[in-house]
Amino acid sequence: MNLEQVIAESVLGSIQWKTDTEGFCRCPGAQFHTSKNLKTDCLVKISKPSTVFCFHSSCMAEIVKARSNLFRALTASDQGSGRAKRLKLTSEETNRRRDAARIRGMTLRAKNALAVIIKEFHLSEEDLLEESPILIPIHIPVHSRLLIQHLFEPEDVIWIGNTYDSGKPWHARHFKTAKDWGEKRSITDPFVVPSTFKPGSVSRSKSNTLSRRYLVVESDTVPAEDFLSVINWCRQFMPLHAVVHTGGKSRHGWFDTSCLDPEAWTQLRSILPALQVDSALFRESQPVRLPGVRRDNSHWQRLLFLAPRKGVL
Repeated sequence: MNLEQVIAESVLGSIQWKTDTEGFCRCPGAQFHTSKNLKTDCLVKISKPSTVFCFHSSCMAEIVKARSNLFRALTASDQGSGRAKRLKLTSEETNRRRDAARIRGMTLRAKNALAVIIKEFHLSEEDLLEESPILIPIHIPVHSRLLIQHLFEPEDVIWIGNTYDSGKPWHARHFKTAKDWGEKRSITDPFVVPSTFKPGSVSRSKSNTLSRRYLVVESDTVPAEDFLSVINWCRQFMPLHAVVHTGGKSRHGWFDTSCLDPEAWTQLRSILPALQVDSALFRESQPVRLPGVRRDNSHWQRLLFLAPRKGVL
């Protein structure tokens, strides 16, 4: 497979190549077709000028997007080097460019797929509460201890605090084991870091983190009721352990990423921002909203779903 074919598949998915420059793929707008789909409906050409053509007319808007995305991807590959120069690339450089093209293509597809994800992976707060393996109590203040008890090991050192409770000797009180936090009568600080820290830490810096327990996904731009669909879509790739209603405009999904290999993690870091997920939460020491605490707006941060981490009682 040549580099242009790799780039085309990164944008359009799998292509059945008939020649070096032409093949058939699944139509990007197949969900809009009003008649039977055939394997030869959507034609791809990567010769200049490149194009994507489908025999159905109901998918025209998606076909136009696909043509534009394919053209941009192929043009980006051409910039700074002609075809003859590309043939002289080392295998390492060729693989690097292929990987980069594949990730760019996945990102483009993710941007175009958001509306479909919202529609096809619809999930309501009522659905989450009903599905939750652990019954979510009506008494909200206990939600913080429930999350800590079921998602962390007793000796895990966890930071809980407010925005600036980090970096000074007296901030050591914000770093306690899960067991110690669980024994507190009440927790009033609104934020928690979903990673564990070294014993004796006073700062939630990256250098003090021991391990990322969870990736928390959230968005400030996608409406909360729609973002639940994105959380539901992510369940295909990672186990979901908690969903938190922040008492504001967003919902947080807590995912265990231990099942992801390095390549899958790299892909995820490219795809999720394209779905308008806040990329700041990829930082291991980034605080997120802790359930069971009342916000300044008087609304409660609360659990909508809780599934225990394997091996945690």
